Amino acid sequence: MLVLVFASSFSITTAQEVQDIASKMLKERGEVYFKINNLSNKEILELSPVILIDKVENESVFAYANKKMFKSSFLDLNYDYEVLTPPAFA
Repeated sequence: MLVLVFASSFSITTAQEVQDIASKMLKERGEVYFKINNLSNKEILELSPVILIDKVENESVFAYANKKMFKSSFLDLNYDYEVLTPPAFA
């Protein structure tokens, strides 16, 4: 009998760690590129004046924000987000 065991390693990133990464990117580049998942069309429309939406794929929004937009407006909305490498650097 052959038994296969697959192990996967993963890391859990806390909200504070994600915010720290975003802050670092804002300091270095003046803007942050990020993704927000599981948004309704209504939420996407509500976000459009707050952030610069790059593209929408299914229920995910890919967006940019400068320091003022990100810290003064977006973070107050309490969305979970993932900081990404901007497409120009990929």
